[in-house]
Amino acid sequence: MQETINAHIDSAFEELLNSRSLLLKRLNNNHERTIAAHFSNCLAKHFPDYNVDSEYHRMADENGMLIPKRINMDPNSEDKTLVYPDIIVHREENSENNHLIMEIKMNWNNGRKRC
Repeated sequence: MQETINAHIDSAFEELLNSRSLLLKRLNNNHERTIAAHFSNCLAKHFPDYNVDSEYHRMADENGMLIPKRINMDPNSEDKTLVYPDIIVHREENSENNHLIMEIKMNWNNGRKRC
């Protein structure tokens, strides 16, 4: 399963690189949100059974009320964390069917940040 996901990511990135290479040029200094939006479009072709969204952080409950998207980031914990991922491959209707979560960091914008 992980190998398939990695292959889809690689293919989507190759597509982005071939079709929108200027987005990834350091001199253009594009924001990660711009790149995430375009990359999520490329990823969507590889995950037809899922929703692929960028900057997604809400879902609707059974009454149509918007609630924060929560994801179990720690498999050893039952607590779910509020998330605001750059890209998420998921099913919008719940927090149980999250397939892939991505954070995009542009090296030229994060050089002064500490990990």
